[in-house]
Amino acid sequence: MKYVISAVAVLLMMGVGYAGELHSVPGTSLSYYVVNSSPLSKTALILFPGGDGADHVKLESAQVKLSKNFIVRTADTYVRNGFTTVIVNSSRALTDTYRVSTDQAKHIQVMLDELTRMGVERFYLVGTSRGTLSVASLAMKLTDPHLKGIILTSSMASISRLDLPRIKVPVLFVHHVDDKCNQTPYREAKDLSQAVSKSVKVTFVDVTGGLPPQTGPCQALSAHGFFGVEDTATQAILTWVRGN
Repeated sequence: MKYVISAVAVLLMMGVGYAGELHSVPGTSLSYYVVNSSPLSKTALILFPGGDGADHVKLESAQVKLSKNFIVRTADTYVRNGFTTVIVNSSRALTDTYRVSTDQAKHIQVMLDELTRMGVERFYLVGTSRGTLSVASLAMKLTDPHLKGIILTSSMASISRLDLPRIKVPVLFVHHVDDKCNQTPYREAKDLSQAVSKSVKVTFVDVTGGLPPQTGPCQALSAHGFFGVEDTATQAILTWVRGN
């Protein structure tokens, strides 16, 4: 089946001031918000939010409103540092079955093909929480030579059910030592980093500190979402990408 990308709007990232384009993949619930640096960066960070993956990017009064999910609320950091930044979104909830499916890989490849046509030459997939299921699975299924590495933040313990030795690209883990979410325990993330045994390079960054949580332990404004230490987590990502 041939998918066609359609740009549905040119909008403003609310509260940030970066112009971007919202694209969709017809026939799916997926959309993605592309914010380019100026001039266009040939390196793109593709962000896969957590939760059910839905409504992290919303249209309100001709503006884009972003969720508080960690990699969504910090997306402007990557733009400011000169990277093309892409937020993957859905109009309906994404199941874990979809996140690890070949269908997801086909849909995301269409998105990567369009970004390549725009001039992007290097991709890094960045997931947080449930988004790490998508990213880890994609790293095993995609054969795009432009994919240069993946970044897993607040990794789901259920990733251990995947065939992790199939991941060959470089991998960065970023995890808060005090993550209290029962689905993303720190000790399990450490085990996952050992299980990615065939990757050409695996790096693990511990994050500590932050502010008292304002949400539950599996939600964005807690240690799970690097609340109060966003700069530490994002700088770890930026440093690693620049070194690869």
